[in-house]
Amino acid sequence: MKKLMLFVLAVTVLASFLASSSPDGLEMVAEKLGFIEMASDRASVMPDYTVPLLPEGGISAALAGIAGVMISLSVFWAAAFWLKLRSRTRSQH
Repeated sequence: MKKLMLFVLAVTVLASFLASSSPDGLEMVAEKLGFIEMASDRASVMPDYTVPLLPEGGISAALAGIAGVMISLSVFWAAAFWLKLRSRTRSQH
C-alpha cells in the first residue's frame, strides 16, 4: 500500500509540472461561444490548482495536486469505513 501511495504521489507531482497553462475544455468552449463573462468567481481554497500562499508554478501546482489526492483518498476511506461499519451492524440484526 505504501508503494502504491508513493507512486500516486510521484505521478501527481510529475504531472503537475507537465500540466498545460491553457484554459480547460469548459473554459475554452465558454470563450468560443462568448458566455465566459457569465461565469462567477467563487471563493476557492486552491484557485486554478495552486496554493495561494505560494507563487504560481510547478511547486504550487504539485502541492495542490498532493492535497487533492489526499482529500480524495480520505473521502474514499471514510466512505468505505462507514459502509463496512454499516454492513456489520446490519448483519448483527
